[in-house]
Amino acid sequence: MNPETLLEESQKLLNDTLNSSLHSDNPNTFYNTARNDSLKKTLKSSFLENTLTREQRNSLHEEFFAILQKCQSFEDVFDTIAEFDASINEVLCQLRTVRTKDDEFMKWLAKESNVWRLVSALYQYRLSPPPNDVHLGHITEKTVLEILFRNDPHMAECQLIIDWLEQSAADENDRQEKSSIEHFTDKTIMWENTLSQLKNNRELPFSANKQLVSSMEPDAPLKEKKHLHPLDEEDEQRLLKQVFREVRCGRIDIAQKLCLHVGQGLKASILEGWRPFHDPNFDLPAKTNERQSTEGHPNRDLWKLCAWGQAESPMMHRAWRATMGVLCGNLDAALLMCTSWEDILWAHLKVYVDLRVEEEIRANITGRKYVPMPDKYWNQKFDLDKMFQELENCQSASIQAEARQADREIQQHLILDNVTSLVSRLHEAVSRQPNSILIRLAAHLILVFRMFEQSLPSSDLRKKGDDIIKAYIKECTGRGNPYLVAYYVSHLNQLDQNQVYAEYLENVLDPVLREHCLQAAEENRLQIRDITNLVVEKVKQKSSKNKRKTLLPETTEEDLDRINAIDWITFYPEQRTDALWKTNEFVRLFVIQDKLEAAKLALGKISEDTINSLCDGGDLTSHSNKSRNASSIREYLCHKTYLAAEDAFNEWFHYYNSTKPRPLVEIANNAVYSERVLYESRLAQYEEVLAEWTAKLKLYSKTTKSKLYNVLLFPDGGWMVDQFESEESDRQQQMTSLRKSVIPKVVSLLYSLHSTMEEHTDILKIANIVVSEQNQLYKVYSQSELEDLLNKFADSSSELLKHGRKPTGDETRYTHGGKTTRYSRRYRHWA
Repeated sequence: MNPETLLEESQKLLNDTLNSSLHSDNPNTFYNTARNDSLKKTLKSSFLENTLTREQRNSLHEEFFAILQKCQSFEDVFDTIAEFDASINEVLCQLRTVRTKDDEFMKWLAKESNVWRLVSALYQYRLSPPPNDVHLGHITEKTVLEILFRNDPHMAECQLIIDWLEQSAADENDRQEKSSIEHFTDKTIMWENTLSQLKNNRELPFSANKQLVSSMEPDAPLKEKKHLHPLDEEDEQRLLKQVFREVRCGRIDIAQKLCLHVGQGLKASILEGWRPFHDPNFDLPAKTNERQSTEGHPNRDLWKLCAWGQAESPMMHRAWRATMGVLCGNLDAALLMCTSWEDILWAHLKVYVDLRVEEEIRANITGRKYVPMPDKYWNQKFDLDKMFQELENCQSASIQAEARQADREIQQHLILDNVTSLVSRLHEAVSRQPNSILIRLAAHLILVFRMFEQSLPSSDLRKKGDDIIKAYIKECTGRGNPYLVAYYVSHLNQLDQNQVYAEYLENVLDPVLREHCLQAAEENRLQIRDITNLVVEKVKQKSSKNKRKTLLPETTEEDLDRINAIDWITFYPEQRTDALWKTNEFVRLFVIQDKLEAAKLALGKISEDTINSLCDGGDLTSHSNKSRNASSIREYLCHKTYLAAEDAFNEWFHYYNSTKPRPLVEIANNAVYSERVLYESRLAQYEEVLAEWTAKLKLYSKTTKSKLYNVLLFPDGGWMVDQFESEESDRQQQMTSLRKSVIPKVVSLLYSLHSTMEEHTDILKIANIVVSEQNQLYKVYSQSELEDLLNKFADSSSELLKHGRKPTGDETRYTHGGKTTRYSRRYRHWA
């Protein structure tokens, strides 16, 4: 049932239920109608939400597969990563549209998106770093900074990580749609409520313990140690928190606009003071009369010292202290507003980069004396490894737990460029946490690193990477797309390719889908012949393990699975030899178990074209040879001969026992004339039908005898006699077992047929065949079995003598178990 039909049925059921409530004894019509409409909307919304979530979960697997198909070289890898990220964010947007309640799913998608952005940012730089150009112009703070980031890969990577963290925070902030100061006030002047109070010379209402500032100077609350109007204080706190949030998102320009929006130009200018100074006019040609404006703060060092003081001041709001701490390099202050793993990592990296930049500027800018910074600033030491250890040992339990989450550990190893630990952690996470998003992320990270040609230092890591891909393949197998499965299988090692794809094919039953599976294998250059042979072998082994004894030799589901598995090796002409060989193997097992119907179904998988082609000597490859082909064809013909004989006997037996006309009840001697006439008429009809039945019975008998004798007189050594030495040790044992079970059975059937037809002379012909040295059928009997058989033949001789006929046949000797036995023409006495 498709989603639309299911929705209609659900709404219909709901309508029936709700309509019944409208006809209660005391209905509140308005209330019931409103409630019903609300329930209908809720049902529809919930249904669409669940349907969309389910569809989006599945769509990303297909989209990632389609994206990978377009990646043909190393140059396409980063476009591939960008498309991964775009696909994830498209799904996130769709889920937000319906406001899904599956927050955990959306959180994981956001985490996956962040990982891909980090991979793109770091490895684009690591694999294609910019050239180390030497700056020959005028040295300024800005140019020193540019040279530092260009020549120091570690610093460049730190800045890339900062940019990534800020973009991640910006996306999260936009997703949460947090309130802005602009939502609470139009563009206005600073502290308008305080200004109004001062102009009207009034005290603060409801504030017995608070005194209002006496001026509108920006630092009046600090200097006077007095308060603003309560509404202004509330707006001030809201502004400072949002300013820090925008700085955290890397959007200082937006933070400045917010300050200007509420009339606080001083704060906007303070947020500008961190920028390195640069005067481009020193690098202009001498004849140029135009002057360009300078960039940054010419007294940045003085600004930085003042900002440090504000960051250290307990009188300042913690959000402003954190903002100043980030901009001037005060880690303790910067951490005041950090509440997550990303926040703390960002604060550490911002301060570390600020410290390195300051060191570089003061070491390379000559001709100027910088204002000294406090010792605390210079004593801040940073190391990425220690930084992550501090995150894991953070006093906050929530941050400790976050640091141990799979996505955070993946990001940590990416930042540290520790591929070995990354692969090991991915393997552990996939094994421990069966999350479909995490498995998809891990598998595609492995593929991307292989595209990067990142060599894994050990075979163990290569195996772990394959294990991760196998876990993802398992996720994909139920999605009905063999092309997707085959693509990811092709990224495994050769042995695993065969094993994993064979396991997948085991459960594919639809013939059309099977063709697509093989086509997908071809397109991805999988070893189809080895895989399909392995499928058949796996089905055989699985059936053997699950073998259950039954009283009747009926065809079970497991038998049908075996038979249907043969189809996998009948699609390609070059596999004809394999198909015939495996079919013979299954037929042997079925006949041994007396499952003749299953054996016939299995033989039916082999077409006449296959036999004709093999007889002509075709399809000879390194896996087969003429001797093996001849042996396989001979065994196939043995099976066909025996099954045809069984069918013929069953038809004869059924005809003899079920279709024979019933004789008429004899009429009484004193019956009247009319009854005698009627009886004679019916007797004539009966004799006519009986004659017709007898003629047809003889025809059935002749056909059956011919087919049974075909088994006993099978040419070239006899039925199931084979000179080919197969690598399969149990093949000869099975063929010997078949001779010992089938030949006595066929002899018994022939004896039964001849006895029933009273053809005792022909029974003696069977004896001659059994004891003949040409086929040596007597060897399949034990001593006691052979004596029982020959006693039956002797009984037939007696029957011939009773009817005045002479039994024929010469005395024959045979050797069995080292003992010589002879029988006379009458088969009466034995010595």
